[in-house]
Amino acid sequence: MKNDRGYGVVKMGGVHRKAHRVMWEMKNGEVPKGKELHHKCEEKRCVNPDHLECLTRREHVEKHPGMAVWSNGWKTHCKHGHPYNAENTIWRRNGARDCRICNALREAKWRKKHKGVAIMAEEEVEQRVVTGVEIDW
Repeated sequence: MKNDRGYGVVKMGGVHRKAHRVMWEMKNGEVPKGKELHHKCEEKRCVNPDHLECLTRREHVEKHPGMAVWSNGWKTHCKHGHPYNAENTIWRRNGARDCRICNALREAKWRKKHKGVAIMAEEEVEQRVVTGVEIDW
């Protein structure tokens, strides 16, 4: 069986897991924190642990510079011009990142529309996110 991205998957204990990761862990132990597996053979369904290597996200991106899926990793600002820095970046479990300011603005607009809560000025939301001040909704 494979997932929607073309990786082989197995069901273990009622949970679907990437087959290549299971095989890596059986041979080498857990993938170290901050690392991800790269298929040296470029075949997503391959489960041979000898065809895998542990890389940082940056190293993995460098292996695939032309792939659109990785191109966002090189961006320094979101599409609205806010910087991707430590204070303003939300990292998702899947490795994707979001702009904290844009996320707060989306939430404020949603709350105004659905809850009738007054929206703060964009500058105030941005300032609170940048300075780490909690936004009380």
